[in-house]
Amino acid sequence: MVGRSTEDFLTCHLCKKYYTDPRYLPCLHTLCKTCISKDVRDTAGHSGQYACPLCYKPAGFPQSNDPQNIVENLPENAMISGMVDVVQARNSIKVPCQPCLRKKKSVDASHWCRHCSETLCDDCTEFHQSLKKTMKHEVMDLAKMRKMPIKDMMAPPACKHHEDETLTQYCDDHEELLCNTCTATRHRKCGSVRDVAEVVETKQNGVKSLHDRLSEQARGAEYVADDRQAAVRQMDNNMATTLDEVKSLRKRINDMLEKCETQLAAELKEIGSQEKERLASQVQNAQSLLSAAGNSTEILKQSKENGGDIHFLQWMNQVQNAVEDFSERFRGISTDMSKSNVTFIADHKLTSLAQNITKLGTIHVSNPSNPVLSKSPRSKPSSSRSKSLSSRSGSIVSDRLLRRKSRTRSLLREFTPYADSVFFGSDDGRDTRTSRRSTSLLPVFSARAPSDILPCWLTGVAQLSTGLWIFADKNNKKLKLCDSHFQFKSERIIRDEPFDVAPIGHGEFAVTVPDARVIEVFLAINGITPIRTIKSTEKYHGISIAFDKIAVTCLTMYPPAVRVLMKDGTLLHHIAPEDGFRPLLLKPLYVAWDSGARFLYVSDTQKDRVVCLDASKTKKFEYRHSCLASPRGIARGEGESFYICGWGTDNIQHVDGRGVLIREQLQRHDGVMGPQAVCVSQDNEKLVVTLDPTSCNSDTIFVFNT
Repeated sequence: MVGRSTEDFLTCHLCKKYYTDPRYLPCLHTLCKTCISKDVRDTAGHSGQYACPLCYKPAGFPQSNDPQNIVENLPENAMISGMVDVVQARNSIKVPCQPCLRKKKSVDASHWCRHCSETLCDDCTEFHQSLKKTMKHEVMDLAKMRKMPIKDMMAPPACKHHEDETLTQYCDDHEELLCNTCTATRHRKCGSVRDVAEVVETKQNGVKSLHDRLSEQARGAEYVADDRQAAVRQMDNNMATTLDEVKSLRKRINDMLEKCETQLAAELKEIGSQEKERLASQVQNAQSLLSAAGNSTEILKQSKENGGDIHFLQWMNQVQNAVEDFSERFRGISTDMSKSNVTFIADHKLTSLAQNITKLGTIHVSNPSNPVLSKSPRSKPSSSRSKSLSSRSGSIVSDRLLRRKSRTRSLLREFTPYADSVFFGSDDGRDTRTSRRSTSLLPVFSARAPSDILPCWLTGVAQLSTGLWIFADKNNKKLKLCDSHFQFKSERIIRDEPFDVAPIGHGEFAVTVPDARVIEVFLAINGITPIRTIKSTEKYHGISIAFDKIAVTCLTMYPPAVRVLMKDGTLLHHIAPEDGFRPLLLKPLYVAWDSGARFLYVSDTQKDRVVCLDASKTKKFEYRHSCLASPRGIARGEGESFYICGWGTDNIQHVDGRGVLIREQLQRHDGVMGPQAVCVSQDNEKLVVTLDPTSCNSDTIFVFNT
């Protein structure tokens, strides 16, 4: 039976059956003639605009012709056609005789003619060998044929100019296969005509090189496809995050308005209570005067009608005195006869906002131009490709997608590699070359262990107090221990992916394990020994430890935050500052304490910046630079300075404690492609850098002299 790969090779991608009358398109994809015709009718009609259904390359049919007529003239794939005939004859127990089948007879075949690529019965075999034209054909028994390799059973291709002759010669001048007649006629004046066998022997030497280039291009195309699919997923996540921000803004506005409404309602209630209390007091005073006046009136009446003269005179004098008092009291209660009229006057800023606001904001999509591309050492980018790249600069894509796209071009150097001499200007207009310090690369070291299955992804690196180096390998779920000279000592496999590491002291170090929501503490001497586990309800990524204070980043919670913990994991500070109505931090990935553990440097890979915070949630400064995109790993340098990895710009910058660029420490031509993590040695003499897998060099540990 034929192998699975050959079986697939002989199967049409459209009808999923063995090829019938196979024809090939300019892109070299082969399809059945009937399948191509049907696909042309379904997709191109008579417009002539037809593309290969497998790779989508335009077939280039002339628009003035009927594509169906052009299908008739597509070249036949004689090799596949012959292979199909051989394979069908080999795979079937009973095979019909082809000449008899054309005469509508059903006779089992017993022989195979290699030249005709047909099965024959005994009678047809005898007749075949009796004809002058076919008597020299190689005919063999089917049983023998089924044991022979496919290539030995293939019919030799016939000359397209002389159908009775096979191709035996090759013209180097015209790069064309020839028969003996062609050699003696059309190519008799050519300078180099050789036997096919001689040419094949020469060409075999170039097969490996050609295969390697094809494999390299296939890997590159696969990487681009995976990268673009990841970009689509990232875009979905980015859109979801953006929508959450819009909803958060709306909620914050609602919460603010509800708070103002509540305060205003309480104020209104207080005002109403005070006003009603004033009016109630006035009512009470008036009713008291009314009661007193009525009582005096009744006393005066009773003393006059029923009392004696003495009684009358006694009460008459007292009532007169009371009337004077009543007059004074009446003047008092009748002076303030105002009525309260409570109205609401909206704040003019809010009124103006309500009248003018039409939307919460705008969705901003920045689209930086592509960096300068150099000429490829193997192939020069065509003008059509350059035009395609230029036209993309106006499309709506995110910064991150373009950065990933530029990094893809850097990776696939065969197509359009970056020039090693590309420099970017600094924010103050100076060329960064003038402030770049000479940094020498020491011998590189491999972080790959024999048991590693995947490429290394060293997301965390730290030097312990003992001088040993510890690395967190996210891809292989390992912690790797090296000596002070970066020679491998030991490793430990953990259940979930580690992310970042930080030294504690006395050979101890802490590791964040985001998916497990824990910080694991280990002791490293000759091996790596677990000591304790600090549990959390959140996923921690970046980690930094100073003076028994642990700082961690929480990029998956909302709003994203930085937390400061005690050694046992007790929460000291939850730092989630705001910038207006929006969170200050969007994707805080790595964190580093300053030398005095007073300030935190946080890399925000979503906002392309480093934010300096203190424990009171106050922003000291934020560092941005035109040559810093998607910052990742961050490490404390001498004094208050720090080093920051520019993943999207393939560089590492040295920044002082005020947020001012000191120098462009490392760039692409230093070998820094997609830097992931960075660490400064305890003696401040070495800078250790790891790369992410998109660099295709993530197994390597880079060590530079600072």
